[in-house]
Amino acid sequence: MNQTQYNALTYWHDTPDQNFLKTAYAPTFKIDCCDCFGVAQLDPFFCYSSEVGLAITKFLSAYQLRILHGPVCENFEKQKLENWCEYLLSLSDAVRATSISVMPPYYNFFDNPALADDYDSVFTSAGFTRTKKHTVVLDIAQGEEAIFKKLKYETRRSVRRVAETDIKIVDLKKKEHIELWQDIKGRKSTIDTRRINNIAAQDNENYSYFVAVLDGEPLAWSGATWGKEVGYVEGITTAPAARYDKKKRFANYALQWHIIKEAIRREVKWFDYVGAEPDSGDPKKINIMKFKLSWGGELVSYNQYDKDINFLKSKLVQGIQFSNAYRKQLQQQYQARKK
Repeated sequence: MNQTQYNALTYWHDTPDQNFLKTAYAPTFKIDCCDCFGVAQLDPFFCYSSEVGLAITKFLSAYQLRILHGPVCENFEKQKLENWCEYLLSLSDAVRATSISVMPPYYNFFDNPALADDYDSVFTSAGFTRTKKHTVVLDIAQGEEAIFKKLKYETRRSVRRVAETDIKIVDLKKKEHIELWQDIKGRKSTIDTRRINNIAAQDNENYSYFVAVLDGEPLAWSGATWGKEVGYVEGITTAPAARYDKKKRFANYALQWHIIKEAIRREVKWFDYVGAEPDSGDPKKINIMKFKLSWGGELVSYNQYDKDINFLKSKLVQGIQFSNAYRKQLQQQYQARKK
C-alpha cells in the first residue's frame, strides 16, 4: 500500500467506530430452502466494544438470527413459505440463536397486498409476534437520471456542489484496509481478529463499507448490506466537523450519492434506509427521517416478526440491555451536570 493510501486511512485514530464494529462483526449468510431465499445475520448482543461483551455473548450464546428482507420465493406459494419458516426454526437451534427477527420483503407487497396477508398468517401461526415498523425505501430500478430528478431541491443542489470539493469516498471492502485499521488502532484481541475473519469470509458480495474523506480526515461513514433484490444501510455516522464547516458539510451528500450509485451498479431494485419514526415526537429523529426522504424515497409501513427461541435467556438479555442503557443514561446526566 502506498503512502497516499496509508494517509487516507490514518483517520482511524479519531474515528468513533461503533457502527463499523457492529456491522463488521456480524456474519452475513444466505438461507436457501424450499424455493425461497433469504439473507441473514447472526447478530451478537454484547460484543461490539469489549472482550467482556464477547465473553458474555459466548457464555449466554446471546445471538439474534436476523432475516433481512426475506424470504423471497420463486413462483410464490404459501406452502413454500411455511416450509421455509420451519427450516428457519430448525436453523435457529443449529446456530444457537436466542431469538429470531424477520423483516419481510415488504416491497413485494406494494402491488400484491394479499401476499402480505400470507406472510402474516404463516409467521403468526408459527408463534412470531407482530410489530408495526416504518422505513424509507428508494426505487433503484428507475435509474440514476430519474432518481436525481426526484431529489429534493436542497439535496440535488448539494450533490452538485460535491464536485466543487475534494471529498473522496474510500471503499473499505479490501482486506488490507481492514488490517491496516487493525494495526493503526492497535486492535489485536480475539474480538478484533474474529471481526477481520468475518469480513474476509463475506467475500465482499454481501457487504460494503464506505467513508467520505477530505484531506485524510474522516467526515462521514456508512455500511451497506446487499441482498438479491434490495440493499440497506447499516448505520450512518457524521463527524461533528462535517456539520458546520462550509465544505465539509457536503460529505454526507457525497457518501449517500455514492451508495445510491453502488446500488445501481449492483442492480438491486430497492434501497432501504432502515428505520423511520414519524410518530416519535423527537425533533432529531424527525429530521433524520426528513433527510432520508430527501433522496426521493417513500415512507412505508410493514410488520416485523419476532420470536424468542429461549424465553428465559431472552429475558436475561433484555434485562442486561436495559441495565446498560440506564447506566449510560446516568453517565450522560452526570457529565451534563459537570458542564
